[in-house]
Amino acid sequence: MDLAQRVIRLDPGKTKNRESRNLRRAGISGTVIMKIGGWKTRSVFERYAIVNRRDIAEAMHKLESNRRELEGHAISHGGDSVPNHPTSTAIN
Repeated sequence: MDLAQRVIRLDPGKTKNRESRNLRRAGISGTVIMKIGGWKTRSVFERYAIVNRRDIAEAMHKLESNRRELEGHAISHGGDSVPNHPTSTAIN
């Protein structure tokens, strides 16, 4: 028996939940995590999806970085729209 099997045998619930958080933090979609972890329904997956302050801070940081990138792109192209952005509208 390898180390991973021994760890899962000791406490499979905690290991599964911890690894699902690690996958989510790595940017893996919930659908893929559900397949990996064997969750059959979204509600069960969400029940164990622990969100902490670090997760919220990272989300806000990504949002702010994206906003700055979009603003910089619009300024560098001399317009108020961002090409290929889903909410872009050309302003003439």
